[in-house]
Amino acid sequence: MVDSEFPSGPDPSSTHEFTPQEKSVVAGLSTAVFIVAGGWTVIATAVLVTGGLLLDTSTFLGGAVLVGGCLMAFPGFFLWRSAFSLKTFLRPQGGEMTHLVTAVGQMGGYFKAALLLSILAVVAGFILGIVGAAHQG
Repeated sequence: MVDSEFPSGPDPSSTHEFTPQEKSVVAGLSTAVFIVAGGWTVIATAVLVTGGLLLDTSTFLGGAVLVGGCLMAFPGFFLWRSAFSLKTFLRPQGGEMTHLVTAVGQMGGYFKAALLLSILAVVAGFILGIVGAAHQG
């Protein structure tokens, strides 16, 4: 028995066509995600190059910076995938909702990876601070 006053939601077999205004919002988001993904990639690459250059002066510090660069590249991967899924959503080929849900899921992966990276950075900073203090004291 279905309660007509409180429907359980849309029929899952139905398709939703997005209006041009809705698509323009997604297009703006797609552009922003591409820009952030590009910036993230540039920063991760700079950190990797810096780590490589530091290997000449300090193996420990250079290695730590290289690991940091690799960790920074990880969330960027999700951003690129999300940006491409949003672009796929904008092409009229059907399955728009699937592409949109995929893009949102990949953005969620970015935020989870960024949170993990932030936690690791705080823990690593704490450990390096203790090690540095122990060497000076």
